[in-house]
Amino acid sequence: MNKQLLALIVCTLFIIPILTVVGTPTVLKISHEEVTYNPIPIQTPLAPSTPIVLGPHVGGPELNLTFMAISEDPSGNEIYFQFDWGDGQQSDWIGPYNSSQTATTEHLWEWEGTYEITAKAKDNHNNESDWSDPFEITIEPLIRFGNIRPGYILFNLQLLNNSHVFLKPLQDFGISALITNKVGEGLYITVQAEEEVNAVKIDAFNPIWGYYFVKIDNKKFDGFSVTFDRMETALYEITVYAYDEFGNLIDISKIDYFAFIQVGGG
Repeated sequence: MNKQLLALIVCTLFIIPILTVVGTPTVLKISHEEVTYNPIPIQTPLAPSTPIVLGPHVGGPELNLTFMAISEDPSGNEIYFQFDWGDGQQSDWIGPYNSSQTATTEHLWEWEGTYEITAKAKDNHNNESDWSDPFEITIEPLIRFGNIRPGYILFNLQLLNNSHVFLKPLQDFGISALITNKVGEGLYITVQAEEEVNAVKIDAFNPIWGYYFVKIDNKKFDGFSVTFDRMETALYEITVYAYDEFGNLIDISKIDYFAFIQVGGG
């Protein structure tokens, strides 16, 4: 009987107080001394926020178009981005970027159509965000030459003023020409553009002499046109660059061989 009483006293004083509840602060009373136990939580880094995709909503085919993505990492870690272009292709992970820093990349679509771009982010611990909401883009031609086109020979002569002929073999080789005898009038070019085009830049490059003329027209309300003064008889590459309201390059059109031929005063 004395042994049972002694065992009960030992259990009460030493064994029962040692039992603790894991994960909550617990005060243990052992020999009238208090010991506080505070478990240290294990923190897993949170994934970056779902990215926001920015860029043009329209663009020409076979042209590298520029897009951006931005995300924020709650732990301040560096961020990487991956894009799904909606045409069966995904980008490699690009980066690293600081949290809230804008990532920039390019993509080219070969075929006309409407595509949905999405992006996701991950930190340097491989914690990934969800895919972003779709960003829609339509790929289609947005500009074309108005008065000069491959296959056409234009005449600006005293007897053949503002007339032209069309030759299919020239069109096949991307050749166009202007024959003029009106000194000082230069080369007048018009451009037909879709509504999304806000400005155009036109280059006339001479590949033999290595110089070029550049004109910009951002007055879309009356159509796009430029005049190159003091053109010399030579072969030129004529290129039109189209830009949207944010300054994004969204289409390019080109005549590889344009012959400007001055035949004398008129």
